[in-house]
Amino acid sequence: MKYIYIALMLMGVILSSCGGGAYNRATDLCDCFKDAGIDFDGIEDLNDLDKIANKMEKKKGQKCVLAVMEGVEEDISDMDDKETGDYLRDFFKGMLDTDCVSEGME
Repeated sequence: MKYIYIALMLMGVILSSCGGGAYNRATDLCDCFKDAGIDFDGIEDLNDLDKIANKMEKKKGQKCVLAVMEGVEEDISDMDDKETGDYLRDFFKGMLDTDCVSEGME
């Protein structure tokens, strides 16, 4: 019985680590914004998003964003259309769960 429990735990860890790629990329993207000092609190309109984009350019945050997006491209490079769609859906769901979006929606 003890071995079955250990085997189930290991299988759970393996399965959860395989499916976390898109969510992890979303979290990494949010971290890029945080590292650049971007504060999403109080976003009111498109002009605020323009200010954020300008700040990212000045803070060299675009290199971090580019690295994350290259990782996404690498993740989906060998996927078929359905898998790519599922991955991107998980990525966007992950973005909604980040602190960046939570702050912007308050």
